[in-house]
Amino acid sequence: MKTVKKKSAILSGTALLAVLIAFMFPAIYIVCLSLTAENGGAMFSLEQYRLLFGNAQLKRRLLNSCTLSIKTLVLQLPLSIMGGVMLTRCMPWLKRALLVLLLLMLLLPFQTYMFPVFILFKRYGLYDTHKGLILFAAFSPLGPLTVYSFMRAIPNEQWEAASLDTSSFFRTVFHVILPQLKPMLATLTLLCFTEIWNMVDPAIILLQKDALSPASLSLNDNKAVSWAAATAYLAPILLLYVPTVYRKAWQP
Repeated sequence: MKTVKKKSAILSGTALLAVLIAFMFPAIYIVCLSLTAENGGAMFSLEQYRLLFGNAQLKRRLLNSCTLSIKTLVLQLPLSIMGGVMLTRCMPWLKRALLVLLLLMLLLPFQTYMFPVFILFKRYGLYDTHKGLILFAAFSPLGPLTVYSFMRAIPNEQWEAASLDTSSFFRTVFHVILPQLKPMLATLTLLCFTEIWNMVDPAIILLQKDALSPASLSLNDNKAVSWAAATAYLAPILLLYVPTVYRKAWQP
């Protein structure tokens, strides 16, 4: 019996490793190509990176992406947490209505509502500003839905028990509920950051000045450094993704 379980575990681990390698292969391939010279003369070269970080436009756009992502996360994470909590605790009929609305907003492509958004941004002075793009991204339905999907697993008895110790709703959330959902917070941060970092269509429609554009709009601007630019663009996501997955895989 133990031999069968051991073989099953080895087979499952091997299959999972194969899937992981398949998913990671494009990233590894891009990194390898970024370390070769464009003319093919050298097997290992940092020429693309020297050209990349010597390009003022690409550096500025990478900085714009970092600024947009960090500022949006500062606003989006609290909004997402409170939105998910409200979905969990509100009346059933209202919860169903809000879930339908949020799912509809999540599934609709940006092209279906970009014109009214464009008109609103022009009218209220948010067009062609980082502030407008941050507000647009911060109210994404992905955050509240992610929080709700985790928080619905918290039994109602915990809320009732916490209400006996304190009448403060916020204290219950931040001192009783959220400490149990640390994996959710890590997942939420990763998903929200990835959504903002990879933003393309909203940035094209809502930004006009080249000086404000994020890096997601310029990966192919310079063919000589395209692989190095793709690697630099990929690095922040991997820096968030790898520690999150490692911690979740090894936690007891």
